[in-house]
Amino acid sequence: MKSACCHGLCLKTVEQSKTVTIYTNFMRKSILFLPILWAMMLILTSCQKDAEKKNNNDELVSRIYSWLDKQKSPNQPNKAANVDLLKENIDFSGLRFEHFTKNEQFIVIPIKENYQIKKNIDKNTPSVLLLVQDKPGNIIRGNIVRYYPENNQPMNSIPDNSFYKMYAEKDLECNGVFRFLSPTGRWLFQREYKNGKMKSFGYVKADNNSQARISTDCTYYFLNLYLWENDVVIAQETIYLGVICETSCDDAINESLCPDDEFGSSGGSSGSAQETCCIPDPNAQFSYEKTNITRDDCGLVGVDPITGNPTKSCIHSWTFDKGHLLWYNWDFTCFTHTDLEKIGGTWKFKTATFRNVTRNGQLPPCVSSECTVNAANPSISADRLRAKLNLSYTISNRLICYTWWSPGNVTSTISTDWPAPY
Repeated sequence: MKSACCHGLCLKTVEQSKTVTIYTNFMRKSILFLPILWAMMLILTSCQKDAEKKNNNDELVSRIYSWLDKQKSPNQPNKAANVDLLKENIDFSGLRFEHFTKNEQFIVIPIKENYQIKKNIDKNTPSVLLLVQDKPGNIIRGNIVRYYPENNQPMNSIPDNSFYKMYAEKDLECNGVFRFLSPTGRWLFQREYKNGKMKSFGYVKADNNSQARISTDCTYYFLNLYLWENDVVIAQETIYLGVICETSCDDAINESLCPDDEFGSSGGSSGSAQETCCIPDPNAQFSYEKTNITRDDCGLVGVDPITGNPTKSCIHSWTFDKGHLLWYNWDFTCFTHTDLEKIGGTWKFKTATFRNVTRNGQLPPCVSSECTVNAANPSISADRLRAKLNLSYTISNRLICYTWWSPGNVTSTISTDWPAPY
């Protein structure tokens, strides 16, 4: 019995040993299999992402080509050939995105050297296709941009985020001239930078009524150049560029003055709209700055018939918001009427009444900028030595010469308080 018991115990031990061995082998295989499984999952996930990225890129490329085709006109075959040459020389491998507005982004795509060579453009002049894409992914406008570095220094590319900084009015990391053309190669406008700041802004303007006109069929072209210093226009120049005396122009040269036919003017960066819009740069942005400029204008001192104390009425003006677009500047000022009484040699407020808001400054002729007061609550401190105004307002800006431009509204709530004027 002991022997059997011993043998039974031994048999059980052997069976347990076999089970442990099988389990150990399974665990070893599982441990080896897990990394392979994870690797396969990572590869599959990566392939899926690559496929999605490729599909997105293919769709974007298709939209870009489609937009460029819309810029061609059958009435201008030479200009259409320029667009085809551009399509052949877009370097999609260098495509990048830059922030523009909350509803739009820039797409920046380098243009290959072959395009530069065929159009006789200096190799030190990097060129890109600059497009604006909306939230749904549509291409809504675009330009060829040529960068002429300061002193013609060698430059292979335009630094990243240059266009974001340009239109956000931030300092650039490069100096020189950025010349904006239509996709057909027509010269539209330019921005020049010095020490990272804008030095000048110029746009090409047609003049059919020039006194120097020699033929009724001739159109003269000028570069209207505005010189800047510390964000303020300090001078303006008009530079003669050339004359076109053809009734139907189809010039394919680099930086042509020849207008684009309206058939190919979708996107807002070409066509006759450039001749009439008061904002020649379609990407120019409204900018706002909160200000706190106050002033009190008081009338003659009178006498309260009941108390015999001196009295006066004052208008408190408060310039609270400043608008800016290219070289145009304007601001908004609100007015509060106050009545005061002099008690014991100290002027104190009796009443404070909000009056209205007015706009001052220079507004572009094709732009409207209006301030709507949502709430205006004046108050007087307990000791009557200070008055206060809480103001809630909405500024609505509209640009009427670009059909694709959507109105912009900015709502703010601010307050100011001021002492009783002496």
